[in-house]
Amino acid sequence: MRSKFTSISVTLGVIAIAALVFFSMSSKGLVYAHQKQLYTIGNNKYLFAAGFLNEPVYVDDKSGVDLYVYTPDPKDPMSTDSNSTKPLEGMQDSLKAEISAGPKTKVLDLEPDEEQPGHYTATFIPDVETTYKFRIFGNLSGSPLNIDFSCSPGAVSEHTIISNFTEKISDTVTRNGVIGGYECPAPRSDGAFPELILSNVDIAKKISELESRVSALENATK
Repeated sequence: MRSKFTSISVTLGVIAIAALVFFSMSSKGLVYAHQKQLYTIGNNKYLFAAGFLNEPVYVDDKSGVDLYVYTPDPKDPMSTDSNSTKPLEGMQDSLKAEISAGPKTKVLDLEPDEEQPGHYTATFIPDVETTYKFRIFGNLSGSPLNIDFSCSPGAVSEHTIISNFTEKISDTVTRNGVIGGYECPAPRSDGAFPELILSNVDIAKKISELESRVSALENATK
């Protein structure tokens, strides 16, 4: 029969292992439902991973651009998990984020995450159900840079190979590969419980419809 101290030791061991797993998931390698793009810029390689902040995202949630920038592992350049993948700091001085939804665009500053090097965010609230595009632009290694990311409606896999061939973007910028994707914001009602919640845009539309009906009734009674 195991002693009380043995049971305590086993319990502490399990807790320690669980903590190790948790902290390892919180490390630089955790990039959930993001798209990764590998570039050669000048003489240097960069790995970018972008998606929505605070996933999963519903319309009218506080979210934003969620960006990671790395120096990739030469042996496994598309991996964010490798110990040889190094996060790049100071990118907020070189890059900005432009968000677009249909014809509307807005430029945002990238804010560095002081607790996680190489991680940058630009907060906004997606208030319509549509396809959002992120353009990361600026200057790296002395070269102008424009990188486009776009969400996908419905479920997507972060492991799907979108492109594994080399594409020359400019004289000094080459894209070497694209993997994965991330979902567009879901309708507000999808995340609501126990009552149905409409988005602010839907509420505005219903108010407008009601005002039109009231106006029509008033005109009919004159």
